[in-house]
Amino acid sequence: MNIENSYPDATVLILGDFNHVKLKRSLPRFKQQIRVPTRYDKVLDQCYCTIANAFHAAPQGCVLSPLLYSLYTNDCTSHTDSVKMFKFADDTTVVGLIAGDDDVAYRKRGKSSQPLHINGEVVERVDSFRFLGTTISSSLKWDDNITNITKKAHQRLFFLRQLRKFGVGCKGMLQFYRAAIESVLTFSITVWYGNSTVQQRLQLDRIVNTASKIIGCKLSPICEIYEARIHRKGLKILQDDTHPANSLFSILPSGRRLRAIKTKTSRFLNSTYCRAIKSLNSS
Repeated sequence: MNIENSYPDATVLILGDFNHVKLKRSLPRFKQQIRVPTRYDKVLDQCYCTIANAFHAAPQGCVLSPLLYSLYTNDCTSHTDSVKMFKFADDTTVVGLIAGDDDVAYRKRGKSSQPLHINGEVVERVDSFRFLGTTISSSLKWDDNITNITKKAHQRLFFLRQLRKFGVGCKGMLQFYRAAIESVLTFSITVWYGNSTVQQRLQLDRIVNTASKIIGCKLSPICEIYEARIHRKGLKILQDDTHPANSLFSILPSGRRLRAIKTKTSRFLNSTYCRAIKSLNSS
């Protein structure tokens, strides 16, 4: 081959259907490494390469795995402004955005929608789903998520008491609280806290107060942490032109305040974007 002779150190791939012809004599440097059990453990004859074991899968935990996955899914993109795709590690999320305040399709009541089929199989419909550590229910209420949070936090209070029992100082217990308890109570707090009930907020405050008594110092209330994070989230969206919700953060002609989002329900009014705009306007 002219390419092989001209570039002896280069990596060369040969793709094609060779009708099971062995190329060992004419191309001794090329290897076949793809094996498929469905063909009685025989190698495929459509692909040859100068690198041995070039087509084996990357081992679990390999540093190249994230890069190879990114290259593999690079062509999986959205071509419309109303649909956004977010890729995180080995997870891909498709988000449909409401344009022009037309949310009729999301507010239909009465008969349930038709089942969704993918490759001939019906997609299972569930009442709740855990997405990136946050439980989302079909009713858009956060009861299940807050119940899981409080249950996990109560379990970790036991370890905080054990640290006090073993004579760990206030600084060490505070560090444990921030890492193991507060991180649980405030995980994705900008999403669900605005629509939580008064009773649910009292449950969260009781956990903080209990931890404060165990440690022996005052801790930041959950509501203050929420206000700080929702303000920081609003600033990030406002400064990021590529964020899907950036268009919602429009500045009024005065240049001092942001235009409030028109809402029809209290759930929408207390959602992340509306509360973020309110926080920015009040600062």
